[in-house]
Amino acid sequence: MPKAKKLLRHAIADALVDWGVPLGAWFIPVLIGIGAFTLTDEATQFLAKHLAWTETGWRYFGWTCLGIGALLYFPSAIASIRRKKRVTQLEARERDLKEALDGVSSDALKVFDQHLLRVAEALALNRPGATDRITLYANGGTGYFTALARYSPDPVLRRKTSKIYHEEQGCIGKAWRKGEHFDNEYPDSRNEEGWLKRAKRDGLPWDVASKIRMKSRLYYGYRIDSRSQESLAVVILESTEPNRYLPSDLREFFDHKGKELLQPPLEQFASSLPQATVAREAGF
Repeated sequence: MPKAKKLLRHAIADALVDWGVPLGAWFIPVLIGIGAFTLTDEATQFLAKHLAWTETGWRYFGWTCLGIGALLYFPSAIASIRRKKRVTQLEARERDLKEALDGVSSDALKVFDQHLLRVAEALALNRPGATDRITLYANGGTGYFTALARYSPDPVLRRKTSKIYHEEQGCIGKAWRKGEHFDNEYPDSRNEEGWLKRAKRDGLPWDVASKIRMKSRLYYGYRIDSRSQESLAVVILESTEPNRYLPSDLREFFDHKGKELLQPPLEQFASSLPQATVAREAGF
């Protein structure tokens, strides 16, 4: 029950941020403007003359609009404060990440890059015209993931990016909890509204999902554990082609070849994996 209450509080808070801020941006000023306009003598006389309602009725309507606008202002203001607080927290986490990544040697990061490249080659990600990407994310024990290495044949898609990936959000969160996760039901990226709605079903807040450059249609996540069964990282494979891979083929690959390539460096550098809270755009 405590966990359910916590999830409910988070859902309400996210709803306030997702809907409260847009509401305050345009709807409330319009509603108050309509109310104020309707309460003017000229407006009530004009409306009563041309529409089937008395001047008193239109004045009631104006006061109602003002009252509703005032009542809606408060959740909108709360949502705006929450959003500012979230941005401040994210900026602080970015600074934490920079400091944490400074503690990981460039040699270690090169090792992760080399091993992930071998995984990509084994999966034929480097085929001409491919729009696939694979990323290795470490969980430093703080509830957030940090990218250690990324590969895509497309240099734009290969860029690192400043995203928040909470261990309870999206494909990465499901893979972290269950061991693996496959989803190829995301709509085409040209249907951005549909894509964002689908991402929200997977627990990605709108302000996180909207900043994702590569809006893929297929996602596969696989958790890498140590030989002592300590969870270390999640590898995310994504593609703009929804039928590019079969889940059974990917499971077979990562249960054997993928784990064989990624488990050793993760175990070797486990003690120096960044205790990070967010991912950032600059190289690591």
